[in-house]
Order: sequence, then C-alpha cells, then structure tokens
Amino acid sequence: MGRGSQLSDYQRELLSIIRELESIEDGLRKDFKNVGNDKCADYIHTVIQKYYSAYGTLCSVSPSHIDRMVQASIDAKAALNK
Repeated sequence: MGRGSQLSDYQRELLSIIRELESIEDGLRKDFKNVGNDKCADYIHTVIQKYYSAYGTLCSVSPSHIDRMVQASIDAKAALNK
C-alpha cells in the first residue's frame, strides 16, 4: 500500500474526530446551562473550524502525487548510494 493510499485513512480519521467534536459541542449546548457551557462549546467550535481547514487541505492533496514524491525520494537515495 502506497503512502498516498494512506491519505484517505487520515482523511476519514480526521472527519471522525470532527464529527465527535461536533457531537460534544452539541451536547454542551443542549445538556448544560449556566455553567459556562456556551464559552466551552464556542471554544470547541473554534477547534472544529481549524480541523475543517486541515481536512480541506488533506482533501486537496492527490494520493498519486504523494506516491510519486515518495518514489522519487527512494530513487534519489538509491542513486546517491551507487
């Protein structure tokens, strides 16, 4: 399995983390009142937005491009060792 093909695993895992944080944020807003829940939920929302940004970056990377870069690195190292 190439490194680029692992990218989709990372994307899925990050999206899973985002969904879990969204669930926590929602629970804080619904289940708790008058204990600073809004500030806490707002902070979690800020983290979620940053994770969505990272997720967007991950989704913009081509798995085949990563595989080509890894192979080029391997080839360059082999050439240097000759």
